[in-house]
Amino acid sequence: MIIDGHSHIGSSWLGWVDGTDADGLIKIMDKYGVDKACVSSWSHTYDPIKGNNEVIQAVQRYPNRLIGFCVLCPRLKWDMRKEVDRCVQFGMKGLKLHPFVNEFYADSPLIDPALEKAKEYNLPILFHSGTDSHSHPRNIGNMAKRYPEVTIIIGHMGGEAYPDAIEVAKANPNVLLDTTEVPNIANIIELAVKNVGAERVVWGSDSPALNAGVEMAKVKYADISRKEKDLILGENMARILGL
Repeated sequence: MIIDGHSHIGSSWLGWVDGTDADGLIKIMDKYGVDKACVSSWSHTYDPIKGNNEVIQAVQRYPNRLIGFCVLCPRLKWDMRKEVDRCVQFGMKGLKLHPFVNEFYADSPLIDPALEKAKEYNLPILFHSGTDSHSHPRNIGNMAKRYPEVTIIIGHMGGEAYPDAIEVAKANPNVLLDTTEVPNIANIIELAVKNVGAERVVWGSDSPALNAGVEMAKVKYADISRKEKDLILGENMARILGL
């Protein structure tokens, strides 16, 4: 089973890509043979509750294909705890935080309420990561040390900061690495598998922002075993989500 651990619906905040609805995401999944996708809203800042509602409706429309992740923003005047409770009641199985877009540091105490709820419900948290000071893998690592019981997924494997992301995962058993948008240089996926093991690497497409086929090819053509590819392309996410 192939599980996309990182996809989106809704209107995009990115100027260079159009958003999509649930039907559009399913078409992408069908085109590339993806069985299930973890989906979160692109409404990171302006109306995350509306975005979470769109995800809830999408999952209700395609309950056997889509898995909801609740988007949270600590800069808003709201109770993140209540939003997590609400999303869990509607069957969401993970959380998504974007430190770069929402301009908060990934190790800020502002996000502790989200971490506490993730611990309570055993929810994985997908963090956007990159080379910026807000979402750098080192910040995510600092937070992961505070909450060793919570499963943390470093989205994009830090981008160009992939060496830091790999070191953070090596130092924190609760941290996994997401292959989405990983630069196709230096056999980075192979490097991650060598250093932290295939059990700690998960595949994602970042659809519709990126091409799911290209993102999948990075794993399929990596110089790793068939079993390791199967773990990355779906078995790990199935284990994390209890599927």
